[in-house]
Amino acid sequence: MTEPHSPASLWDKNWETYRAEHKLENTSEIITCLSALNLNSQTRILEVGAGTGGDSATLSRFGAQVVCLDFSAQAVQLVAENARALQAPLLPVRGDAWTLPFRDDSFDVIFHQGFLEHFREPMALVEEQVRVLKPGGYLLVDVPQRYTLYALKKFYRVHTGRWFAGWERSFSIFELRRIAEKFNLAVAGEYGRGYSPHILHHLRYMQGLWSHKMLGGPRLRQINDTCWGWIEQTTLAKLYLNNIGALYQKNDTA
Repeated sequence: MTEPHSPASLWDKNWETYRAEHKLENTSEIITCLSALNLNSQTRILEVGAGTGGDSATLSRFGAQVVCLDFSAQAVQLVAENARALQAPLLPVRGDAWTLPFRDDSFDVIFHQGFLEHFREPMALVEEQVRVLKPGGYLLVDVPQRYTLYALKKFYRVHTGRWFAGWERSFSIFELRRIAEKFNLAVAGEYGRGYSPHILHHLRYMQGLWSHKMLGGPRLRQINDTCWGWIEQTTLAKLYLNNIGALYQKNDTA
């Protein structure tokens, strides 16, 4: 079995910090994309590398049965705590993503965010997810996008041994499309999301120097958010924003 390049002890420490800071991750693009699939009480969802379980907790509100898998004991405990606090009927499972502890064709929806980039052989992980996905089911992959300043900074820190997660990579939208080709999946949707807030910080600094009323804080934020909101709706989002996502559908005859 191939081992992940970020040991469980590293992620145990990471999620223990999240527990102390009471953080709960939730990605609006994932919720929007998956909630459009007519989720109901018969829908079985699997989140791989669940972390805090924030997205899963939100999806469970649509009545879906949600399983949260992670190989970090701290993450599994964090999911259980958040499930109780939010009264979300989640099922936390500690397991190995290389050999998922589920039968073939077990889930209607599988998704992950902040997961695939930590492995040197990501296609083997996707293949295992396709195995447990029902024919006609959906797989959503959300990963860091390659052509960003953030990716460049991460690349430098990874190769100087200063990245918090050890080894990590980024993807292009074209690589995500090749996943569909490799596993005979149909691309049902794509998106780009997230941008560096440092641009806004720099503009605010300049605004302070200029002391110009037209560049006041609220006005500047509104202009900034409007511009990025427009970019997120264009093809540019899949090429230049911090993260990209692809929604695939498994062939009914698979």
